[in-house]
Amino acid sequence: YCMNDAIVKKGKAIASPQGFLKNTSDDIVLKTLEIIKQVKPEICVLSYIENKSDIYNFVQKIKEYAGYTPHIMSKIESKQGVNNTEEIAKNSDSVMIARGCLAVTVGIEKMTKAQDQSIKICKGCNTDVCVASNILRSLNNRNWPLRSDICDLAHMIIGGIKYFVITDGFCMDERFDKLMYYLKNTYDVYNDSTPEV
Repeated sequence: YCMNDAIVKKGKAIASPQGFLKNTSDDIVLKTLEIIKQVKPEICVLSYIENKSDIYNFVQKIKEYAGYTPHIMSKIESKQGVNNTEEIAKNSDSVMIARGCLAVTVGIEKMTKAQDQSIKICKGCNTDVCVASNILRSLNNRNWPLRSDICDLAHMIIGGIKYFVITDGFCMDERFDKLMYYLKNTYDVYNDSTPEV
């Protein structure tokens, strides 16, 4: 079954319980390296990372082509990535748990367990970790978030997450203030360093 409708085209990966189909053409790699060389971003987010070789190979290409090494944030979004979280964390400046693909590759009912396992390992390696995908998404069409969204957010904060990647265009419209209100207030309630009410 297909989770999302999409046109399969060059530069896209297909995630499945068996793993990724992620063959990237040379011209896309070269275009990406040229952008990195021109823009010199502080952070590069690497997708479909499953082991330290994936990180090493791309970092070497950036060094050779662009002449510097940016902050490397590796995305964990597969069973293999979860299984290799420690080596990924130790070879990255930070890690992102990308729950969209993770839900497909490990099974949606196992996603939270995989997420929490990776978070715990990253924290043990002293590697910053953030979570992406559907944070407070119910604010897309509601004035206040669903209880399940707040429970999800609180669970991650209790687990030690301090950074979130916000998707779905929240930063582009009036919903941003609402989103920040619920993020801040939920963080203040569930962060360990905040006194209990």
